[in-house]
Amino acid sequence: MSYLENTANVWQNEYPSANVESHIFRVYGRYLKEKLAINCSHPPRVLDYGCGEGAALKYFESQGLDVYGVDISKPAIATCKDKMPKVKEHFSVISPSPKKDDNFFGKQFDLVISMQVLYYLNDTDLETRLQSLYNQMNTGAYIYVSMVGEQCYWYDNSTAAEDGVRLVEFNNGRYQMDSHCMSFIKDKEQLIEKFSLFEKLHVGFYDAQYLESEGSEYHYTFIGRKA
Repeated sequence: MSYLENTANVWQNEYPSANVESHIFRVYGRYLKEKLAINCSHPPRVLDYGCGEGAALKYFESQGLDVYGVDISKPAIATCKDKMPKVKEHFSVISPSPKKDDNFFGKQFDLVISMQVLYYLNDTDLETRLQSLYNQMNTGAYIYVSMVGEQCYWYDNSTAAEDGVRLVEFNNGRYQMDSHCMSFIKDKEQLIEKFSLFEKLHVGFYDAQYLESEGSEYHYTFIGRKA
């Protein structure tokens, strides 16, 4: 079984995410909303790559955006369609294997987001996926993504694998990871290099530690633009 097949199997289980995360609505309100209003004469079209059960897209829909989402999880996409029936055709299950010529809906997007998703790809597949997303963006469109940092406690429970990914395995009683392949970011410089296809606008991070037994959940964020 390939690492991508393993990842796909992991996410066929339900993963409830009914509430939009603060790193979505805060960045949208502080930065992206104004930029999209300036650059778009139409309702901005947003693609969520790895949309899960559609919490972020439900929020963007409430803000008047034209929302589209893809995910490798069949139950997650089914939930999206139930949650947003008026745009149910805007959601699609995709292959876990990226291709540069992937075109999910035959549309060009003004904003692409991918939160806590792209780090499940190795270096080669990440480069392929970013090229495919770039190709589906309008000139001047924005991209907002997160990548897990080496500061995250998952890194301490990982071992090196191949092509930039590490094998994460642990069970802390509340949460269990079995053979999760992940790519970790060392620092801002490496993050910028990985997303060099895009013009860098902002680099940030979000973090939390709710239990002493779990440690930091450090994630880098990147806002870029298709120049």
